[in-house]
Amino acid sequence: MRFIGDDEDNVNQRFKLELEGKNELIILGLNPSTARGESSGYPNMIDDPTLNRAVEFSKRNWNWDKTITEFDGFLMLNVCAQSTSKPINLVVNDALHEMNKKKIEEYLSGKNAISVLLAYGDNVSKKKLSFLKGYLDEIVDIFNKHGATFYHLGDLTKKRNPRHIKPQIISQLPITAPLQL
Repeated sequence: MRFIGDDEDNVNQRFKLELEGKNELIILGLNPSTARGESSGYPNMIDDPTLNRAVEFSKRNWNWDKTITEFDGFLMLNVCAQSTSKPINLVVNDALHEMNKKKIEEYLSGKNAISVLLAYGDNVSKKKLSFLKGYLDEIVDIFNKHGATFYHLGDLTKKRNPRHIKPQIISQLPITAPLQL
């Protein structure tokens, strides 16, 4: 198992984290944490609970649309590429957002049957983080342009957002598919 990031030297941003495979599940989170593989002492392991759950999650076989889907990897992308362990600290950075959109476009080019698990949670709806809604809309437009199918875990939150990947969500709630955005 080998994780591939895009700029391990820059702890303030990350555009992707990937566990390469032939059929990757794309997971869209809110923002990357500050965790890096090297800090755990194992370069192929990530010291981040959300990413470790993403690995576990992507290895399962899912019955979406009445067929078995086997993912052998995942590509973790985010609404905002700023790295922080506290999303409330995110700030408007339109230049970084434009680079994030460009990178997402690059990652999607040439991919077939794009399955996207939305897992950004309710922080996107916080008043202080209102700029994230615009960022999200632009990224969803990119996915739609590439014919992506969107999924989420269980019911949407009370604020109508897909749930964040948390242990209780993965183990207890079914995948809901597809979601129209």
